[in-house]
Amino acid sequence: MAALVLVAYGPTLGHGFVWDDHEQVVNNPHLEDASSLGRFFRTDVLSIARDSGERSNYYRPLFYVQYVAYRHAFGLDPRGWHAMALLWHLLASCAAWGLARRLGFSPAVALGAAALFALHPAHGESVSWVAAAFNDPPVAVALMLGLCGHLAHCRKPRAGRAGWGLGLGVLGYGLALLTKESALSMLLLVPLVELYVRATEDPSETTPGNGPAAVALAQAIVLALLAVVMASELPLGDLAIRHAHAVAGAQLAALGLGAVATLRAVPSLRGYGTQARGAFLGLLPYLGLTVLYFYVRKLAIHTSFGVYAGAVDTGQWLATLPSLGLYYLRFLFWPWGFAPSYPARYVDGWGDPAAMAAALAWLAIAAAAAWWCRGRPVRWLGVLFVVACVWPVVHVRSFRPTYLVHQRYLYLAVFGLCLVLAHWALGRAEGTAMRRRFRLGVLGVLGILWTASLWHHNGAWASDVALWTRIAEVDPQNPASHEWLGARAMEEGRLDDAEAMFRRAVEMAPASPTAHRNLAVLLHTRRGRPADALASYERALAAFTVRPDLREEALEAEVNYGAALAQAGRSGDALGVLLPLARRPPHSPAAVRNAAVLLRAAGHLDDLRSLLALAVAQHPEDPTLGAMLRDVQRTAPAPGEDTDAP
Repeated sequence: MAALVLVAYGPTLGHGFVWDDHEQVVNNPHLEDASSLGRFFRTDVLSIARDSGERSNYYRPLFYVQYVAYRHAFGLDPRGWHAMALLWHLLASCAAWGLARRLGFSPAVALGAAALFALHPAHGESVSWVAAAFNDPPVAVALMLGLCGHLAHCRKPRAGRAGWGLGLGVLGYGLALLTKESALSMLLLVPLVELYVRATEDPSETTPGNGPAAVALAQAIVLALLAVVMASELPLGDLAIRHAHAVAGAQLAALGLGAVATLRAVPSLRGYGTQARGAFLGLLPYLGLTVLYFYVRKLAIHTSFGVYAGAVDTGQWLATLPSLGLYYLRFLFWPWGFAPSYPARYVDGWGDPAAMAAALAWLAIAAAAAWWCRGRPVRWLGVLFVVACVWPVVHVRSFRPTYLVHQRYLYLAVFGLCLVLAHWALGRAEGTAMRRRFRLGVLGVLGILWTASLWHHNGAWASDVALWTRIAEVDPQNPASHEWLGARAMEEGRLDDAEAMFRRAVEMAPASPTAHRNLAVLLHTRRGRPADALASYERALAAFTVRPDLREEALEAEVNYGAALAQAGRSGDALGVLLPLARRPPHSPAAVRNAAVLLRAAGHLDDLRSLLALAVAQHPEDPTLGAMLRDVQRTAPAPGEDTDAP
């Protein structure tokens, strides 16, 4: 397994930090001091990486605990970080082998499934990118080991071991929850693996409750209970934040009443009662931990599920899900064309032909899957395992609109496909020797093709240039790629390319403050056309007003706007912009310096002296401001001063 992982992912050891790695790792001061550990459990991921006040829906304290450990171990040497990413993927592959064995598969099938799991190209993002490598693989390790423990508990060979198994299951689930929200898949995986093992170990039990319908029923119960939490929070808005304790208490009461009602109702469902009720009862420790998790999460980040500030309405969200599901199906079965971003966007509603076509396609896929799995428990296990691991991703209302799908969300789900393929090739005794060799050959070819796909696609994660170039190729309507590549072109002096990219970004995202700001800076500082830059500055400042998380960028743009006004010959307007900025906290030194030049040119020496005195008091570390104040005091003394004094 180690050899497979090293061959497939060895090139990533030469990769650097890219994208979110810069703010989460490279420029994050909270990783340098272990005293920050407590803060990780009291706030969200984005607040830890940024001091701008921007919040996110992600509560992942153990994710950052790992970061502190790696920062102290490796510093900012990316080789150590990527080596740890490979180690986590190796551990996940070994855990996949252990889970397959615990499910009752032969050593050969288990090893084949684990090997395929290690090589599937959908894992490229989760292993090659530091920001993903320390949540998806650790969550998979914790959940698969937890499932192994739960299955040991179900078999109960000895009382002591049974208790140990349940403890391992709950511990693995808890650690995974504190690492990434997708760990909620455990609530669907527990009844799935438990009923599969019961049905395969005792074939004499042929009641309908042993089949996939019982699994689906138990899973639907769990999803319905979680939907109660989500549905009760969405209409509350700011009320849920101001009264977090009360809202959490009401949600917990709803969950409790729903659980009691379910326990009373399930046995009355003829044909599925005993097994489904047993599966639900086996979930109780995990449901209890889930309730505790939601309570702690709400107190820390003020939301149970969370919705992105610019989220679309529910109708668009639901109409978009079928087309997003087709993306994940493609990632699973056609592992080619991977990129950090894809041209997946919200559809307008069910009136959109794309939404209806995707929904009809899923009806056909579901019917074909039901026929293909009929009477074959391993196939049912594989299909339902994939579904159980992907369902948290449907909550795309908490995602940014240009990043609705990522192949890393399939990290654990891939195990279901790999298990079915390995069982087909290595677990079937029937057939001639030639057929068995053919199946083995298919596995070998898959391994070679998947490794080639990894080598080809993982290069996109080697550097920021490679990453944004790949995004521009695959998702040309993503304005962020044009903004980044345009900024790079401007740094390298390719001004024509930079202006073309910035204008393209403005065209695609007219409400983006950074797109307008970048174009204005190019025209102003690099093209030497401040008058032409004024309109772009004004559009950028208007867009910044709805982005309080970008206060520093907005302040810098406003200072540049004032400077452009002055250079365009509008000194009065420039002073009207710069002077309020200079006098208002945080008393931007750049605004003070520019306003001081204009005040001196206009002969307002008293205003100039008072402004510089205020600025020096606020920024004593700035040598330029002190020099300007001394100069104005020397050349223009205050009224009443003795001008002949030495």
